[in-house]
Amino acid sequence: MTLPSLHRLSLREEDPTDAPFDALRRQEIEDLLERMNAANDPNDPCRENLRAFCMSSPSPYLRSACEAFFERLCRNPPFANVLVPFLCHNGLYNPYQGATRQWRRQWFLFCRVWHAPNQTPQKRTVAINTLRRLDDPLMSAIPQRAFERFNHVDLDTLPSTILIIAPRAFYHCHMITHMRLRLNLTDIGTQAFSHCHALESVFVPDSVNDIGPGAFAYCYSLHTVRLPENNQAFARLAPSTFLNCSDLRELDLPPTLQTIGESSMRGCISLEGLVLPNNVQVIGDQAFRNCRSLATLLLPYNDEFDEIPAFMCCQCRRLRRIVIPPSVETIRADAFEGCTRLEYVDVGPNVAYVGARAFAGCTALRTLRFPDWNAYPPGRIEGSAIEGCSPNLRVFVGDEEVTQTLQAGVSVNYR
Repeated sequence: MTLPSLHRLSLREEDPTDAPFDALRRQEIEDLLERMNAANDPNDPCRENLRAFCMSSPSPYLRSACEAFFERLCRNPPFANVLVPFLCHNGLYNPYQGATRQWRRQWFLFCRVWHAPNQTPQKRTVAINTLRRLDDPLMSAIPQRAFERFNHVDLDTLPSTILIIAPRAFYHCHMITHMRLRLNLTDIGTQAFSHCHALESVFVPDSVNDIGPGAFAYCYSLHTVRLPENNQAFARLAPSTFLNCSDLRELDLPPTLQTIGESSMRGCISLEGLVLPNNVQVIGDQAFRNCRSLATLLLPYNDEFDEIPAFMCCQCRRLRRIVIPPSVETIRADAFEGCTRLEYVDVGPNVAYVGARAFAGCTALRTLRFPDWNAYPPGRIEGSAIEGCSPNLRVFVGDEEVTQTLQAGVSVNYR
């Protein structure tokens, strides 16, 4: 077997008939190969994974060449420096040797992981071993932190054998743009896809029972999400699930949902409208905070939904109207603070407590009417509830006007 010389491998050396290869970024691969030629470590613990991966090639020529190469490498260590160039050349650039495009694509991901910057050999070993086993029918989980901060990994689908994506499995993978998750997946771990800044769309199958906290947080390009629709076990949208997904414009929440976690959609500045399913019983603090484009919000109607949480719609500057369901008894602090276009609030007949700064800075608001707590106590409005509102705002408890009392910063209390 003739070993290649240690020159800089170039895509220009490939067979000119290899037209499908044009879809891969040529300059990026050239730069990658240059680093690989210069930085190969003969003691890298990834070597055995590399050997096993190459031996899985559909090309009989490549398998036999790799086997002979590794045998020779064991007898003659100085040849270690040609390991990566040789395998790149035989595994990636010669389609007539039998390697399929799918296998070459996987090898390309393998190369990206092999020389990912700022990664320890141990982390590269986990990532490479995970890639190598993706088609293994016995592999049921993507390990915790498997591809964390491997910025150049851009998988777009996972095999149907995967049941669990462990926490931070794809954390900070900046090149993933789409992710289609297959039926049979049951759990998506905490921050599994957090900080995937290029991720645009996610299809979550009905088999998923739980999506962990922060699973898609800081996915700035995410605009299309499909959540499980027909799974009764999917009842919770965890805290910070879509935190600061600034390009998310719409989100269809499944009817099975019962809990919306803290900050679950905070900072989704492009979200324009949201309909909460009637099964929702609990909304966490700051759930929709700083959703600056949110113009429509329909709250759930059921007997268990009894509290508007703190900072729920804080700084939702396009929100014009809100109807509070009859089941609600408490409006917590800063719930609608800074909703500068809010013009109409139907408080609901059973509200008994309004927290500090609940409507602070709602400069377009002209009338607030609360239940008649003189006839049906108790009831309380904190003194700062309307701080910073228009001087033309009028506040009533039943038929009694309490505007001046609240503007003076004095709480209104009925017992």
